[in-house]
Formats: sequence, structure tokens, C-alpha cells
Amino acid sequence: MMAPKSLSLLSNKIGKNLDLVQGAGGNTSFKDNEILWVKASGFWLSEADKKNIFVPVRYKEIIKRLNNNELDPISPEVIDFEGSKLKPSIETSLHALMPHKYVVHTHSVNALANIVLNDGHFKISRFLEGLKWEWVKYVRPGLPLTLEVQKAIQSNPDIIILANHGVVFGANSLKKINALIYDFEKRINTIKRKVKIQVEPLVIESFDMFSEYKFVNHPLVQSLAFDDKSISIISSGSLYPDHVVFLGAGPICVLSIVEFKEFVEKFNTTTNANIIKVIVVKKLGVFLQSSLKNGSEEMLHCLANVLLRVGNIKNLRFLTLDEESELLGWDAEKYRQNINLSV
Repeated sequence: MMAPKSLSLLSNKIGKNLDLVQGAGGNTSFKDNEILWVKASGFWLSEADKKNIFVPVRYKEIIKRLNNNELDPISPEVIDFEGSKLKPSIETSLHALMPHKYVVHTHSVNALANIVLNDGHFKISRFLEGLKWEWVKYVRPGLPLTLEVQKAIQSNPDIIILANHGVVFGANSLKKINALIYDFEKRINTIKRKVKIQVEPLVIESFDMFSEYKFVNHPLVQSLAFDDKSISIISSGSLYPDHVVFLGAGPICVLSIVEFKEFVEKFNTTTNANIIKVIVVKKLGVFLQSSLKNGSEEMLHCLANVLLRVGNIKNLRFLTLDEESELLGWDAEKYRQNINLSV
């Protein structure tokens, strides 16, 4: 029993595009008669061509359980195969509700640059004329989000925009799902601001002895330290779930070079390492906890990619403290983080 090759190829293609998904973010599915094959929680779509990352579930039964208001409509409908212990995506019930054969959920940077705005619904509507789409307000991913999507699908949309989160696409063929995603991205494409980056290697090397943090050697990520608008935004709060889960809640730590030197000198593993995941040093660079895996670097890449596309800072809709707490205290998300740390 294996997921269809077409799903693996589609997933791998999307997973390698950092403008669409990052790390373990995003998910895909395929309906084969009574079975829904959906990406396993915590795994990367880019791995779909190398390993089995899909889990089969009885999706029609999931829908029945949703209609019966069950708190966990997914777990009882996972089909045991070949001793697999993979857990289906936390968004499996959302995939089950979509009537399309192929469903793709992305964290598109072009979309995020628009849907983290207070007037994101209005702004994005100008780009999607002629397409069948619906807007869903921000709620926590998982069952709360599924219940909102359940209302939105009454109009039979092919695209669902999830405020401060991402996009869901549905189509009945591989050709159509690829064309839909391409058309959407082309319509909402937002040009990035140009930022002059002047990393000083000798200064960076002077912090090599500081093994608790590593320098993120990617030009796009480094824009966070050299773009005043980006600095202002990351100093204010978080904008979407993966930001909170992988980079930490609330504002990102922003320091001057002098403050960073003082931080290094006074650094205490017991008080700092578990709290500060990312340090942005103005006019120097971006540093990430050494213990964090590649998924966090990709999330930093996504954040920088989004922020360089954002226009009016005053129009941003940040996640609230309660919304951040919901994400950090969520068992399903803790499982996904643990899986991401082990792969």
C-alpha cells in the first residue's frame, strides 16, 4: 500500500520551492476512492521523492465525525499499514473536507505578504477576480481552522485564503492543481525591496567562540539585520503560526553590535538559550541557536522573504498573546516540532 507517485512528485516539486513552503510547513493530499493519502506531521514535502511521508486515512469517516462534533475526528480513521507509526498532518480534517482529488496547502510568501494585513481580505480580492475563492479569518490551525473551513466550502471554492497563515488549493487533476497554484502566484506576485547588505566576515569570526549560536550565512536572511522596516516589524511581534513555533513567540531579539558583545560576555546557558532562539544584530547579521535544525533556518528565510514584500507597517495584523499561547501549548504542534528536530 503506497501513496500514488503523482502525489510524491507534486509534493517534492512544491517542497523545493521556498516561496511556497518551508521546512516541515505545508501539506498535500490525494483522494483515492475511500482513502485520503495525506502528508505525515513533521515531515518535509521536499522529502517525498526519497521516503514515504504519507499516511492513509478514511476521509469520509472523518467528515462524519466532524459532523458529529467529535474532538478528535482524525486518529480513529488512520489506516494501519506496514507497521507505520506516522501521524497524519494536523490539517488532515481540512483536506478531508475539500471535495477535490488533489489538495495543496502552502505558506506562500507572496500570499503572506498580503494576508498578514488588516485589510488583507480587501487587498487580495483585487488580484483574484474570476477565481473561485473564500477568505477564512485567523484561528488556530487544526480542528478550529477546519470548522471555519467547513463554513467556507459551502460556496465550492478552489482556493481558500487563511488569514495570517497560508493558502489551500483544490483541483481534480495534477495538471489543474499545478496551473491553479501557478496562476495564483502570478497574480499576487509582490516585488521585494532591495536591501544593501554589508556583512563583515572578520567581525563575524570574532564571535566563533560563541558556540551556542551560529551565523546564518544566507543573504536573504541577513536582510533582516540591514533593513530598517524589517527590524521594526520583528521588534513588534509575530505574524503567522510557523513564526511562533519555530522562531519563538513575540518580538525577535534585536541588538546593536555593542549590545551583542555584552550579551555574549554575560551569556548564561540556563537563562538565555531556551528563551532566545534568534538574535538579529543590526548592521552585523542574524544568529540562530546552534541546536536548532535546518527547519528554523528555512523559517527565517521565509520571514525575511515576506517582510521584504510588506509595505505599510502600520497596517500589519500581528498575532495576539492569546493566539501565540494557543500555538505553544498545543500538543499536536509539539509533536510536529519533535519530529522536525529528529529528521
